[in-house]
Amino acid sequence: MGCSIEHEKFTHSYEAIFSWAKNASGFMGSPISVVGGGDYDLSKATTLGYTWTLGSGYAYNQSTSHKLNDNWTVAAHQAFDSERLSTKQPAYDVGFGVTYQL
Repeated sequence: MGCSIEHEKFTHSYEAIFSWAKNASGFMGSPISVVGGGDYDLSKATTLGYTWTLGSGYAYNQSTSHKLNDNWTVAAHQAFDSERLSTKQPAYDVGFGVTYQL
């Protein structure tokens, strides 16, 4: 079950997923997980996108990019995944990017 909302400068989509699996583990122990995401055009040069998940764990990702001119674009990304809290991998990631296009 889901929905999608489209507007001039943004789009959002949401979905609930039910699992028939015997030992399904979703949000708060239920067999249901919920996911969502969206994209924004903040200006002619700047965009933002995000996704999130609520299931047996929770995760959030976000990226932003800004076109400085015809050649240069800068970007930033962040992500959190609670499933990594019990591992040696970091639960939180941050990244930056610079792109030059001929």
